[in-house]
Amino acid sequence: MDEALQIRSGFSTQVGKRDSNEDYVAVYDGDIRQRSTKGVVAAIADGMGGARGGRQAAETTVRGFFDAYLNLPETL
Repeated sequence: MDEALQIRSGFSTQVGKRDSNEDYVAVYDGDIRQRSTKGVVAAIADGMGGARGGRQAAETTVRGFFDAYLNLPETL
């Protein structure tokens, strides 16, 4: 029997009164070795309620967070 932690992730979103949803969601679960040092991380950014560039801002924020987190030295 495999003792490794099994992870499933997903998300659901609701547009509400707007024409589109500008939120951005990402999950990092890596492989078993990566999980032992970086764990499992999820990030959600609100797309700024329909403001111009909201989708790009949300995606840039989440991607920037993951880039910074995954490049931290393993000693932290």
